[in-house]
Amino acid sequence: MSARADVTDGVRGTPEPGPSKHASDPPPVFEAGQPPEAERRQANLDPLALDERLPVPRRLSRWLKWLWALTVLAAAALAAAATFALTWMAPVSVSSGAVQIATLEPSATAEVPSNWFGAGPSSVVYEYYGLTLFETATGFSGPGTDCFTVVVTEQVPDEEEGDPNNWSLSGLVSSGCRVGDFPATIELLVDANAPEELSARYPKGSALQFVLDGDRVGVFLDQDNDIR
Repeated sequence: MSARADVTDGVRGTPEPGPSKHASDPPPVFEAGQPPEAERRQANLDPLALDERLPVPRRLSRWLKWLWALTVLAAAALAAAATFALTWMAPVSVSSGAVQIATLEPSATAEVPSNWFGAGPSSVVYEYYGLTLFETATGFSGPGTDCFTVVVTEQVPDEEEGDPNNWSLSGLVSSGCRVGDFPATIELLVDANAPEELSARYPKGSALQFVLDGDRVGVFLDQDNDIR
C-alpha cells in the first residue's frame, strides 16, 4: 500500500508543465491598412495583385452625364447650323403671277421681208394690236435659239420698196431667244413709243410679256393693270 501510494504520489508529484516561454510575447504589430504577411501567404496573393482589390472610382455623377449629353447636342446643333448656312438660299419666285390674256397664232396675211433684222424666207409672223412679231435666226441681246423680234407694224417695209440695204427701223423694237430650258420671251412697256392700237387697249405704264412656245406666242399682262 505504501508502494502504490508512493507511485501515486510520484505521479501526482510530477510537476505540471509551465507556461511557454513565448506565451508572454506580445502579438506582432502591423501597419494600419496592411494585411499580415501570414494572411498574404495563406491567401496566396501577390502583393502587386492587391492593387486590383482597391476601390474602383465612382461613375460620373448624374449632372456630369447631363452636361456631357448637352455638350454633344450643342456640337451637333452647331454643325447642323453651319451646314444650313452654307446650303440655304432665299427662295425667289420663278413666276410673276401675270395672267395670260391671249394666244397668238401665225398670221396668214402678214409678211416680213427676208433678211430684214434677221427674218428668213420662211419666218412665221404674228400680229397683235399694231405690233408685228416674227421669227429670226438670232437675237439682239445674245446667243440662243428659237429667237423672235417685235416691232411696230408701221415700221415693217414692203419687200418691193427700195434697196434692202437702206432699210431702217426706229421706235419700239425688242427681241428674245430660247436659252436651254428657258423659253424665248420679250417684255415691253406701253409708253409713248407704243402703237395707237396698243395704247388704246392698255393704259400707259402697262407691262406686257410675249412668250414663244413652238409656233404660238402667249401674251401676258402684269397684275397691276386691266384691259380696257
